[in-house]
Amino acid sequence: MTPEQLADRLHAKPAEDNFTERKPQSVNAHELKQTLVAFSNTLDERQTALLFIGVDDKTGAILGVDDPDRVQKRVGHAGDECYPSIRTRR
Repeated sequence: MTPEQLADRLHAKPAEDNFTERKPQSVNAHELKQTLVAFSNTLDERQTALLFIGVDDKTGAILGVDDPDRVQKRVGHAGDECYPSIRTRR
């Protein structure tokens, strides 16, 4: 996916759909798992879903994250804790 395509998905209206979710940095592990499972149950192997973390899910305002590496690890860990595990791209 190109940077332009990512930006289009980030700023799309409606803000969220079956393929795109926005979450603030404070998203908890349960919400991450719910989102990953919903993506997993909705998409086939040729489709891609995007989870933007550090973005207000209502306004789309970019809030940022303090430690991107830590956030990526949290998402990966949430996917690993699902059964069967859900592979995430980090």
